Amino acid sequence: MPPVNDIADLNQLKSYIDNAGDGIYVIDLPSGRIISCNRQACLDSGYTQDELLRLRVTDIDANFRPSEIDKIHGELTPGKPILVESVHKRKDGSTYPVEIRLNLLDSAKPQHVISIVRDITDRKVVEEKLRESEEHYRDRSMRRKDDSAGRDRS
Repeated sequence: MPPVNDIADLNQLKSYIDNAGDGIYVIDLPSGRIISCNRQACLDSGYTQDELLRLRVTDIDANFRPSEIDKIHGELTPGKPILVESVHKRKDGSTYPVEIRLNLLDSAKPQHVISIVRDITDRKVVEEKLRESEEHYRDRSMRRKDDSAGRDRS
């Protein structure tokens, strides 16, 4: 990507980020505070941008304890993203599964993490249907084997 040379380039970049299909958060590593987020982060979470900027990661992540989040953040190395699955909590208290790609921003002082969050609700629904279908197929296959074994003994 070419360097950002002027305000027009910066505004264009901001537009790309704001209109991304995934939630994008910038997290202050020492405090865990959300210091920036895009429009999709607000849509997914049900919070306004001002509300999200008053929260910490621990306020929206329903899966990991603070110590686990600290451990994940401690494993970050600039240029080496980490991918984790978790569950996020919306403003209304409902939850949704997410895939989070975390990357330490090496030029930021203090240290900041960019967090790209994808709602994977649809994927999880498909995975569950596939699992149920596989179980159903296995059960039917086992019943057929049992039925034919019973007929062989007759």
